[in-house]
Amino acid sequence: MDHQAFDTIAQALAGSATRRGGIRAAVAAVLSLRAGSAAARPEPQGPCGDHSQGDNRCTKNSDCCTGICSLPGGGKSAQAERKGKGKDKSKGKHGGKAGHCRCLAAGKACAEDRNCCGNIGCIDGVCGRTRKTKPVRNGRPCSASDTCADPNATCASYQWGPRSSSGAYCLLATGGACALNQDCASTVCTNGLCAPCSISACGDACSPIVCADGCEFTSVQDAITARQGTPDNVVAVGAGTWEEALNVTGDVVLRGCRGTEVILRNPAYVARTLSASGGAAVALLDLIVDGYSDKGGGNFGGGIFTEGNLTVAGTTVIRNAAWDKGAGVYLAGAGKTVTITDEAVIENNGCTNRGGGALVEGESDLVVSGSVIARNNLTDSYGAAFAAVDGANVTISGTVLVTGNSGGGAGLLVYRGVSTRPISVVVEGDAHFDANTATSGNDGGFVRFQNVGDGTYHEMDIQIRDRVKITGNTATGDGGGISSRWGKVTLSGSVELSGNQSAKNGGAIWISPAYSDPWPDGVTGLSIDGSVTISGNTAASQGGGIRLQGTVCTLSGSTAITGNTASNGGGVSLRSYYGFSSLAISGTAAITGNTANTTGGGLWSDDPGNIVTGGAAITGNTPDNCFGATC
Repeated sequence: MDHQAFDTIAQALAGSATRRGGIRAAVAAVLSLRAGSAAARPEPQGPCGDHSQGDNRCTKNSDCCTGICSLPGGGKSAQAERKGKGKDKSKGKHGGKAGHCRCLAAGKACAEDRNCCGNIGCIDGVCGRTRKTKPVRNGRPCSASDTCADPNATCASYQWGPRSSSGAYCLLATGGACALNQDCASTVCTNGLCAPCSISACGDACSPIVCADGCEFTSVQDAITARQGTPDNVVAVGAGTWEEALNVTGDVVLRGCRGTEVILRNPAYVARTLSASGGAAVALLDLIVDGYSDKGGGNFGGGIFTEGNLTVAGTTVIRNAAWDKGAGVYLAGAGKTVTITDEAVIENNGCTNRGGGALVEGESDLVVSGSVIARNNLTDSYGAAFAAVDGANVTISGTVLVTGNSGGGAGLLVYRGVSTRPISVVVEGDAHFDANTATSGNDGGFVRFQNVGDGTYHEMDIQIRDRVKITGNTATGDGGGISSRWGKVTLSGSVELSGNQSAKNGGAIWISPAYSDPWPDGVTGLSIDGSVTISGNTAASQGGGIRLQGTVCTLSGSTAITGNTASNGGGVSLRSYYGFSSLAISGTAAITGNTANTTGGGLWSDDPGNIVTGGAAITGNTPDNCFGATC
């Protein structure tokens, strides 16, 4: 874990939380995590070093991270020197003298794009040459090979969105399926489709229709009332603080202009800033929804309440409060989706019950990508950052940072409630969950999965994969990183769980039946495969790495459970709770180098009926490898 990177994020959020520059700084810090904490992936060696060109010396073009290798004597390149075409007196033998990497300006001869400086490309052997009659991407014209998946898309000089077959950027026309606003050409992305835009331009510049003087409207609510539910439903708001309690009853895109600060705030601080009823679809782009203080707020949804689809893109939701649920964002209803994306920040919101940052309640979906969720809190119940309850699905993907959230529950709560809908939870990509805390004796420092205990097993499938990091989280109950009651958890890829702590059991992971209901036969509660690392976690009682209660666990691939500590079961603890537990180890998976303060340095069991296979992989633990079960 790179604590310096997280300090950078914290400073960016603390100092500039209401500025898009602060958002960009925070997300940029997230992007540095992979490079800053990649001890397991050594940087390439040689003149390029860490890809910053090192000391910039080279003997051939391939030594250069970008540009060409210019050798002493004035030769154009290392290849030219070797052929005797340079100006040095070695006549093709540069004598081992190192050159320096340099990029080529526009108009200079080149062999490939990387030879050229900045964002210009190598066109027909010359840097930056363009054909004015065709669209240009980074100084390079679109060619016949620039074929976009959408036949109506255009290739343009835009650095977001899907790529063509040759790497150009494809901007989508009206009706094209999109994920972000930047995917669209002269339209905006709303509800997953590029929609018409009523303002003079879309993207990084726009012309407001709401401003204090000289615009069509001087009130945000008046503009919403006039435009919602019509084909011309984009409301662009000019810079400033707009103190209005906004009500939406029809589909609308509400946006600020990038490069400006547009703040929406309820003037009374006792109700919601925005309420969307009747299933209206709302997109908030490049805005700040600021509750101004930690007091007041609506009963449900202190900042935003919706009964329809909601997109929060490039928008900060900060300092909102609710007396009960969903301080930042609250969706109530079935068959809808809340999408938080495109450098959105959900920060410092708080309520007493579920969903300090966002709550999705009912058989709907929560989708989060490319965003920061920080320092939200609860004074009671669960789900300080997010809560998805009563049959809601969750997808968290890409570069997402969830950090510093705390309260009576985990960073993420997924709770079945009364729904019988199969629940899917997917956490993937470069998502990072750090320093979240479950207080007041509650479980799951990062996440708490809870299936209702009604005597009937309901499907709850949790996939955590790719390069996800779960680090430095704390539970004052069980499961410092992950807590799951009756939810099947699968870890795969290069997932890392490190430095998590539990005041009870399961420093990294705690898996249990739903209260008094045992796991059904044939259900594997925890499956770990790939190059998963569970290291440096701590439990005050049982299972420094993993605590299993009456469930089946499989470890395969190159999984490593190492360096964890507990009173008993430094690596893994098995308990016969409403059914025996079992652990099956295969591949090169290993439990090694763990420590127990009492017994079971590698594995501890409370019942010899608990089954362990592949126990030969449990080695080098202190004070012993196994206690209470045959390994």
